[in-house]
Amino acid sequence: MLINQLCDYFDALLDLIFPSNIKCIVCNEELNLIDTIDICEKCFNKIEFIDWDEDSSGLLLSFEHILTVAIYNDVIKKMIFDLKYYDKTHIAKTIAHLMNRKLGEFDLDFDMIVAIPLHSSKKRDRGFNQVHLICKHLNKLLKKEYKEDILARTKKTEDMNRLTRLQRFENVEGAFRVLDMRLVMNKRILLIDDVLTTGATANACSNTLIEAGAKSVNLLTFARGYY
Repeated sequence: MLINQLCDYFDALLDLIFPSNIKCIVCNEELNLIDTIDICEKCFNKIEFIDWDEDSSGLLLSFEHILTVAIYNDVIKKMIFDLKYYDKTHIAKTIAHLMNRKLGEFDLDFDMIVAIPLHSSKKRDRGFNQVHLICKHLNKLLKKEYKEDILARTKKTEDMNRLTRLQRFENVEGAFRVLDMRLVMNKRILLIDDVLTTGATANACSNTLIEAGAKSVNLLTFARGYY
C-alpha cells in the first residue's frame, strides 16, 4: 500500500514537472487548448497509424493477434528515443493513451497485461524499463490486472541490431522465465512492447507465458519496425 502511494505521489510530481498540454513532446511547439494529448496537430498528422490487426500465423509467432499503433517513422522514433535515452519518462503516458485508443478499435478479451522485461543490468544502466512505465499508465486506463515482475529476463542477450531474423530468434531462446506461475495460470494475457521488428523477443516471452500455463497471449506494441 505504501509503495503504491509513493508511486502515485511520484506520478503526480512528474505531472507538475512535465505538465500536459503545454508543449508538443515531438517538436516542442506550444500546444492549443483543444489538444487532448501532448502532440501538436502537425506532428500528429505525421504519424502513420496502422488500422489493421496483423495475422501472426504467417510469421510463425505464438500470438493470437498482433496490434500495433503506428509505423516506426521519424515522429514515433523521436518519442521512443526521448523516452528511453533522454529520461523523458512523461512520454510514456502519451504512448499509453495512443495504445489504449488502438485497443478501442478491436474487441480483444484479456485478463491481465504483462510488460516485456529488461535484463537487470540494462535496467540498472537506464534506471527504468520504458515498457513498464507505459504499462503503468495503460493499466490506469484499462483497469486490468498488472504486476511488473511477472516475467524476468534471465539471460543477457546479444544486441539484436546486427543479427539476421533467424539469429534474433536463436538469441532470445530461453532468455525469459515466469517468476510465479500461479499469476499467469489460465490467464488471457496482453503482452506489451514498445517496438516490434521480427517479433523474436516478444515471441520468446509469449512462449514462456504459455509454457507456464497462460491460456492465450496477444501482443500490443506502439511501433512497427521492419527488418
